[in-house]
Amino acid sequence: MINKQQKNNQRKDGTPAPHPLDQSATQASKPKMSGKQKGCLDAVIVAVVVLAAVAIAFYKDSAPNPSASQSSSPATEQATSAESESQEPVTASAILAMDAPHTLVNDFAGILPDSTEKRMEDSLRALSNATSNQITVLTVSDLEGEDPTLFAANVGDRWGVGQKKIDNGVVIVVKPKVNSEKGQVAIAPGRGLEGALPDVFCNRIITDEMIPVLKKDNDYSAALWAALNVMMPVCRGEYTYETYAQKKDEEDSIGLWGWLCLGLVFSPIFFLFVDILFLDGRFTKKWGLSAGNNTGVPGSNHDNFHYSSSNSSSGSNWGGFGGGSFSGGGASGSW
Repeated sequence: MINKQQKNNQRKDGTPAPHPLDQSATQASKPKMSGKQKGCLDAVIVAVVVLAAVAIAFYKDSAPNPSASQSSSPATEQATSAESESQEPVTASAILAMDAPHTLVNDFAGILPDSTEKRMEDSLRALSNATSNQITVLTVSDLEGEDPTLFAANVGDRWGVGQKKIDNGVVIVVKPKVNSEKGQVAIAPGRGLEGALPDVFCNRIITDEMIPVLKKDNDYSAALWAALNVMMPVCRGEYTYETYAQKKDEEDSIGLWGWLCLGLVFSPIFFLFVDILFLDGRFTKKWGLSAGNNTGVPGSNHDNFHYSSSNSSSGSNWGGFGGGSFSGGGASGSW
């Protein structure tokens, strides 16, 4: 006969339950992690996460990161696209047949938000007033088989972009990508700026600055600002193609080990920020590195994406194109 104690020691399926002494022995055999060990483990986990984030950030195929006010949002792009579909397409032949406009930014394809168009116009007018160099931007719905670079040069000649006898104008053309039809861009400098903007430089601006943005987001505003952020300082005489090429080559030569070394150097700083901002200073307080209440991160200035000056509204006094000429130099690309 099974006594009451034995009955209590049996499970529902009839198998004997483990003896209390066996349970206590099993629990005692499990190693316990000290607080110090747990803290070190947490630190290692955070460090690994930070290093992974650094590696992803450096290797992410990015382009110039514009501020929200300059790059068009998806809603804006849809509205712009719908508006452009309702407009009559402006072709290359129609542009060459028209008189020179009184604006430096001419969005005939309807792909730029109004706010971007205005800021770009103000910036280019300010550049023209300060240096006499003129950069004009135009978009076209259909090139009608025209070579983009020759079309840009023909527009510059037809409109007289730049100053007469100085020939210091530049024409940037963008033909948007529509369905399976490739998008195209071209940069054509006037005769007087071919030394500062040689064909190889124009090609690098297109392939290194514009095409990556257009391939990734098809963001025409960001792609144009990326090009202007290089070309406008060149037109001001602030740096040359050699300076630009050296900088880009140095960036490309850093390689995998270079980025990993940078990650290892800066990972302690990232770790401190993560600990202070998200872990309430758990480790910095423990290690005596607490920064007190100064946990705020200074905000970044997003207003440096374009070069319009504070008095860019004075660009409204721009007197129009000055009669410059073009020889057909420049470069083009597609995506």
